[in-house]
Amino acid sequence: MVTTLLNLVLILAALVAERVEGVLLGESSCKFLGAGGLASRSTTKSRTTKVSNRALGQYLLYRFAAYWGRSTKLGNMTHKIFDMPVAEVWPHYLAKVERKGQDTALVETVTCWLTGYSPEDLVCHLEGRTSFRDFFASARLNPAARLITGSICGYKVQEIEDPLMQQIRYLDKLVDEVAKGRPLEKILRTLP
Repeated sequence: MVTTLLNLVLILAALVAERVEGVLLGESSCKFLGAGGLASRSTTKSRTTKVSNRALGQYLLYRFAAYWGRSTKLGNMTHKIFDMPVAEVWPHYLAKVERKGQDTALVETVTCWLTGYSPEDLVCHLEGRTSFRDFFASARLNPAARLITGSICGYKVQEIEDPLMQQIRYLDKLVDEVAKGRPLEKILRTLP
C-alpha cells in the first residue's frame, strides 16, 4: 500500500513539474533504473542514486503503465496507439485543422505525401480500420520525412528512437503544421 502510494505521488510530482532536476530515488527504484543502464551510478541499500530527467520519465512511464495495467516495456516500447486504428484518430486530426480555420483536405494531402498512399488507398485504410502499426508497415515513407523536425507532445520528433512512434509523430507534426497555417510548400519538404 505504501509503495503504491509512493508511486502515485511520484507520478503526480512528475506530471506537475515540467522538468525535474537531480531527483534522488531509493534502492527499489534504482534497481529498475540500473537494470536498464539508466542510473548515473550504482546503489546499495543505504544509498540513493541521482538519475537524469529522461531516466526518471521512463521509470515513471513504466510504473504508471504497470499500475494501470497498460502494455509497456522499456527499451522496445509497446504503446497502445500502435494497435489503435488510424480511423479512430483521423476525426481528431480533421477537427484540429478545422478548429484552426484551415482546409481539412490538406490533412489527406500531407498524409499521402508522408506515406506514399494514393487518396484511394488512404480511404481503404481508414474504412478497413487499419492499425497504425500496419498503416506504416505497408507505407512507402517519403525519404524527405527525415527533414521533419520540431517538438510534438513534448518530444523532438528527430530524437524519437522507436521508428514506428517516430512515424506517428511525423504525421502528428505535419497535421500541427497544417493547423497552424504553414504554407504547404514548406510542410511538404524536399531533399536538397
